[in-house]
Amino acid sequence: MRRVQIIGAGAVGLLVASFLAESKWDVQLVCRRQQQVNLLNSNLKRENASGDFLEVNVKASTTICNDVDITIVALKSGQLQKLIHKLPKHIPTIFLQNGLVHYDLVSSLSWHNVAFGSAQFGALKVADNVVSHRGVGVLKLAYIDDAVSGNFLKPFLDIGNENFPVLLEDNAERMLMEKAIYNSLINPLTALLHLTNGELLTNNHAYNLLKRIHTELAQCFPDESPSFGEVVALCERTAFNASSMLSDHLMKKKSEAPAILGALIERAEKKCVQLYTLKTIYELLLAKELQEEFII
Repeated sequence: MRRVQIIGAGAVGLLVASFLAESKWDVQLVCRRQQQVNLLNSNLKRENASGDFLEVNVKASTTICNDVDITIVALKSGQLQKLIHKLPKHIPTIFLQNGLVHYDLVSSLSWHNVAFGSAQFGALKVADNVVSHRGVGVLKLAYIDDAVSGNFLKPFLDIGNENFPVLLEDNAERMLMEKAIYNSLINPLTALLHLTNGELLTNNHAYNLLKRIHTELAQCFPDESPSFGEVVALCERTAFNASSMLSDHLMKKKSEAPAILGALIERAEKKCVQLYTLKTIYELLLAKELQEEFII
């Protein structure tokens, strides 16, 4: 039985834990609060996209384990920077953050036994031990480089669950860039305007902003940017979903805007390109979070 610890018991961590436990993996979740540990040690419940519920057994703790086969880090980027030097580097590790800041951080450490993930599914934490699967989507994984020892991602490909498909990509940075661009198109507008993903298409002013941001990103990053039709299709598939940034703002939490938008803007400026619309949206997000005293 494969032993995996998942550091971070938010929506993504809980959903991944539920599918791995369903596939008979030995799963331990590392949480910040003992109250959540107590609930998870009783059971973890997943509401499937079809509406039915599944209960699985997991273990939970407030301490990081040094004796597992794989570590999955499902914290947000801001939390990761405080924790990364405490991670057991002898254990193969997968980072599941949004944006690009964590990629640059890990790359700077010359840490080779590492992979990155890009979650394309929808997840909502309903309670400390309850997660809702809000949309079937692939989990993409990629090694940091070709020098990775072993093949620790292969077991994920063998899970064989149609509701949790896993795909191995060959370029981690490109994979993360593609997700960051999607997130930069949808998340900030939904957070600022308090719209669902689908309402970006039905609100004419939001739709115009969406097109303008897409034009800027596609001109700056032509190889990584989706077509506008693909963006529209994603909004349609997730029409009733609240983006992660909108969810953060509704809970008065600071968003991952610096890790996602800030990193893209910085990469554009290194190419001597200004993303004027996206940068304006970014500054508005930061101003809102500062003015209303959002928590980290």
